[in-house]
Amino acid sequence: MKIALFAWGAEDDTKVWSGTPSTLNNLFKEKGLETVHIDMSSMLSRQHYRLRTLMKKLGFDGLEKLPILFQRLGRCISKIDDTLEDNTSLFFISSNAINKPLKKTHHAYIYVDAVARPRQEFAPKPPFPKSLFREYGLKKYEEYDIRSYSFATKIFTQNEWSRKYIIEVYGVPAEKVINVGFGVNLTFYKEEKDYTRNLLLIVLRKGLEEPKGLNLLLPAFRIAKQTIKDLELAVVGTDGPEGDGVTYYYNQPRSTTVQLFKECVLYTMPALNEPNGITYLEALANKAPILGLDRFSVPEFSGYGKYGFYTASATPKSVAELIIDALSDKNRLKAMGETGQRFVEERYTWNKVIDEMIKGMK
Repeated sequence: MKIALFAWGAEDDTKVWSGTPSTLNNLFKEKGLETVHIDMSSMLSRQHYRLRTLMKKLGFDGLEKLPILFQRLGRCISKIDDTLEDNTSLFFISSNAINKPLKKTHHAYIYVDAVARPRQEFAPKPPFPKSLFREYGLKKYEEYDIRSYSFATKIFTQNEWSRKYIIEVYGVPAEKVINVGFGVNLTFYKEEKDYTRNLLLIVLRKGLEEPKGLNLLLPAFRIAKQTIKDLELAVVGTDGPEGDGVTYYYNQPRSTTVQLFKECVLYTMPALNEPNGITYLEALANKAPILGLDRFSVPEFSGYGKYGFYTASATPKSVAELIIDALSDKNRLKAMGETGQRFVEERYTWNKVIDEMIKGMK
């Protein structure tokens, strides 16, 4: 089988091809499949990118779903489709813009990380008139998403909530949509973990303090610390005022983050708007149970309570109560961490993901 991988960025662009596209490309080759790379950004001009920047400021998200760009990308994909050898599969990573049926000898697969509308429900509503543009853009995004899916052979999702949404709301036949997950990119911590230290951890990027839940976690931490006097919080990826148990790790090497995953006993990211959240699984890979909100991937990643905690209430009091409950029984915490690690080992490695994809292609 030959696979044409469609992704944003050229193969020598390390910002793109050092991540998921590169991983999938290498694993497909290891499985004996031949790959060719298609840079979707090469299909667009500088003017298209300027248009995208303008529309994004107006609330229209999703580069490939802008009407003028979707039509252009669709035409380019059709031309590429005509030049590919028979029995070649087209594989779209995150983005998709299939606007018409492919050649009869070709199959199309789309790898999806999240669905747009649920994310917007938890995003701050922009002021008028941006709110009108965002709603219009969201409707067009969904319209083109559904159109692309109608021409796809299979849709592979990274999580279960996206799979259900695509089936139940988009109306895509269930047999076309498979949750294959994704892989964690660290070594599983196999040594004996110390659960005596009451260390919490959150990992994010600067500028994302609100959607990742740090602004909710900090007041919750202060409430919980009134009960758990030796409670500590490590914050990776941004800076802030330290003291009273809070330590920030900003511009630190990846090794620092990995070490903190090993040391923390509870990964606390009550994210307001995080559709996937690989850090939840990285924590579980290090035997740290997770804590979050009852939305997006948190329930499934926590085994619906088997190796994590979540609350429907996005308030400091509710999160604080959850932290206190989680740390109240260290034997339970240890059992949850070990069970969670086994769950990730069995489900979220790139080799298992690629095997599920290849099985779905048959």
